[in-house]
Amino acid sequence: MVDSGIGIKNEHLEKVTSKFYRVDKNSWDNSMGLGLAMVKYVLKELNSSLEIRSQFGKGSTFSFSIKNTIMEKVVCQFSWYCDSSIKSRSINNAAYKESYEVAKKVLLEGFRLDIMKDALYYHANYVKPGWNLPKIGQIGNHIFYKEKERKNDGI
Repeated sequence: MVDSGIGIKNEHLEKVTSKFYRVDKNSWDNSMGLGLAMVKYVLKELNSSLEIRSQFGKGSTFSFSIKNTIMEKVVCQFSWYCDSSIKSRSINNAAYKESYEVAKKVLLEGFRLDIMKDALYYHANYVKPGWNLPKIGQIGNHIFYKEKERKNDGI
């Protein structure tokens, strides 16, 4: 984002993303100094950061980049694709493409079946990932699993 306002002095650049920090405490505006702090927090949760470039008297540029983690999750539903300890690759490209499309529908388009509401992992039936997870169902060539139940240690 490019802001053609007055810009930010160098001594304030590191501080403007701190909670409640205001460059000019005597300013007319009613800012609480939370906007950029919230942006910084959200970007941190997305494994990103805010880059601020500013020249006082000329304006500021705010930028960031976010890795497409949703698409990464879609691809990583195929455990053998993301698990470097397993060196197998797709042996059936048509089935791989079908599985990929199912993953996109589930993760990107919000497609849901009630019986599969707890499904977190799946693979094509020709893949043998060796997961020790509870199986909850099968649709076509896709086997679905849920996460193991964790014991509550009272912590």
